[in-house]
Amino acid sequence: MSSLASLVYTVPQGGALLSALEAATVAVPIPSTIFQFLGLRLLSDVTVLGPPVVRTLDVSLVPAISPTATAQVLASQPTGSPITTITVGAAGTEVVAPPGVQITDTLGTGSGAAAKAFLDLATIAGISGGSGYGPNTFIVAYGGLPPGNGSPGETSLTYQEVLRVDMFAGGVGYSPKTTVAFVGGISPRGRAATGSVVLRGGVITAILVEDEGDEYLTAPNIVITDSTGAGSGALANPYMNPGKTVTFQGRPATITVGVGGGGTLVGIGIPDSGEGYISVPELVVVDPDFTGSGAILKPSMEVNKIVVTNGGEGYQQPMVTLVPYFKTLFPDTCDQRKPLFNLLTVALSQATRTQVIASAPVMS
Repeated sequence: MSSLASLVYTVPQGGALLSALEAATVAVPIPSTIFQFLGLRLLSDVTVLGPPVVRTLDVSLVPAISPTATAQVLASQPTGSPITTITVGAAGTEVVAPPGVQITDTLGTGSGAAAKAFLDLATIAGISGGSGYGPNTFIVAYGGLPPGNGSPGETSLTYQEVLRVDMFAGGVGYSPKTTVAFVGGISPRGRAATGSVVLRGGVITAILVEDEGDEYLTAPNIVITDSTGAGSGALANPYMNPGKTVTFQGRPATITVGVGGGGTLVGIGIPDSGEGYISVPELVVVDPDFTGSGAILKPSMEVNKIVVTNGGEGYQQPMVTLVPYFKTLFPDTCDQRKPLFNLLTVALSQATRTQVIASAPVMS
């Protein structure tokens, strides 16, 4: 029963400089969406200069600390009873995806019960607090909740969109090659607004919004650029309007943050861990002043509730086993190396422009 896997990718030198080959190898990002889909945790990522250059990923198939749970039956009956609730014992640590809920009966009498596990946001580690952030900076837990289906108790969120742009100064000397961009303030999967300038004698008299954009968390910054370098002095602000409203099953986590010396993020707190997550949300740092950068935050999830979807029948001594998500997809009885074999092969080949050799994953 494996819990760890070592993935080794060998990049031959060929005609490339070793330093360039190593830089290209290191630059290939970890496929975070695939890791989350498989329920994997990255433990280490090391590249060793050759020749050949070798990149090794050590991953875990299980949480850092495994969650536990116990089941309660309706009432003690000689022939057994249905399961009414399942209570989380240890919530676990660094749970990437909800575990499978396996329900058995030590006496062998129960059958038919089924349940689903859900996560909440347990902790946030500040890998880097960044610098330059303004006092109004906030953090949003984006994604991770299933979409709404009209059930009671759902949560709604209304995004913003750009309705118009108000000019405060038209500037001077702008050429017909002047463009406008709406920068920042948007969710990871939002769509940036677009627009164009109206000129009269080198002065910008208006900015026309051509596309209002989608999923703005705060107003974007208006960046006016004259590619000839002749124009200067124009100032404008966007006027925002409520955009689309989306609904979620569950409740998003709320996060507080302070800004310390040098604009570094400090004192990150979680007043509400949320409920009903089925994957790890992205932590989006939004600085309305557009001055901060470099913050890297790592969320850690735990199991916060288990919902019984079928109570079954005949349970006398029920036992609940929470199976790590990867092992629900690829049980210990199958070859668990197959889904891990080529996770980075194609991306590394494209980045280094050479054939990459993936060794068989070493399971332990």
